[in-house]
This record gives sequence, structure tokens and C-alpha cells, in this order.
Amino acid sequence: MYLTTSDVAGEFGVLPSTVRRWVSAGTISPTVTTPGGQYKFSRESVDQLKADTAASKAVAS
Repeated sequence: MYLTTSDVAGEFGVLPSTVRRWVSAGTISPTVTTPGGQYKFSRESVDQLKADTAASKAVAS
């Protein structure tokens, strides 16, 4: 099962447009892009981004 852009946004407490910006910047890659242009993300890629974000915050502190 894949997570939608809105699902990912909800997990990070950001707007869906922020997740789309992350995709454009290469911060996260969608597992699937539908023919209609919607992004679908794997649980693993979202968890990896969470871990990367937590590690970055720890280093910055």
C-alpha cells in the first residue's frame, strides 16, 4: 500500500505543496507517479526521510 502526498504531508505536519516541493528538490522520490501525475510513496521512503530529518536536527543542536 502506498501513501499519498496528503498522507506524507500529514505525517510531517506540512502542506501537500511542501511535499511536492520536496519531490522537485529531490528530497524524497515517489515510488510511483500515476498517469495523472499523482505521487505515491512507500512507507520505507517516508520512514527514511523521517530518520534523515531527525539526524539533521540532532547534528544542528
